[in-house]
Amino acid sequence: PGFPPPPPSPPLIKLAVLTFPPKSPPPPRLINPPPPPPNRPPPPPDRVPPVLTLSGAANVVLRQSLPGQERPYKDAGAGCMDIVDGVIVNIAVSGLDSVSTVEYTPAGQPFVITFDCMDRLGNSAPTLTRTVVVEALCPEPSFLCPDGACAKTGAGGRGVCLGSLGDDQEEVAAATAEFQEEKENTNPPKLILLPLDCGPNNGCQLSVLDDPAEPGKFTFIIVQNVTQGAIFVDPGVRAVDEEDG
Repeated sequence: PGFPPPPPSPPLIKLAVLTFPPKSPPPPRLINPPPPPPNRPPPPPDRVPPVLTLSGAANVVLRQSLPGQERPYKDAGAGCMDIVDGVIVNIAVSGLDSVSTVEYTPAGQPFVITFDCMDRLGNSAPTLTRTVVVEALCPEPSFLCPDGACAKTGAGGRGVCLGSLGDDQEEVAAATAEFQEEKENTNPPKLILLPLDCGPNNGCQLSVLDDPAEPGKFTFIIVQNVTQGAIFVDPGVRAVDEEDG
């Protein structure tokens, strides 16, 4: 008799072996760690004074006002710019309240208006002045009468206001009109570009140039950076007239 066949062999099971890298040892502990790197040196102090610029002419000539028709003087002002602070709006002005066109200014004695400004660190710009001359409506030795006519002057040089009584009223009125016509305002107004508002965080780049030919004179170059797609707001211009302000 034959033997029964052997039972089938069980399936082989393969085991996967996972390996892990060894843990790195912790870094050595420093007993005395090195000091932190030294800080950057502070920026040099701001020693550049601001630049003060007159708006309009430095010498202004006005006409004497007719009686009862005085026009207040309107000064064109000045602008002050600093390389660090940007536009400085606090400008000290003196002598402006004394300007009047009621009386003419004697020769060599004009009204004087002074302008001063300084930055936050106390650097002061050189003082600027504007002179205002008021020309007489009547040639000397005559003077302006209450009715707006020039006084009649005799051989002794003493003037007399004729008013409505003198026979020479038409003659005096014609001479007054001829003289006053020469004093007509023929100066055109001026357009002045207003400065950009250049602060530390509004995209302005300021640089200053020192003029070696004139020590203490500085020239500012201002560049306004605008991001593509942004809206640029122009500061505009200002019109200034010597008589109308």
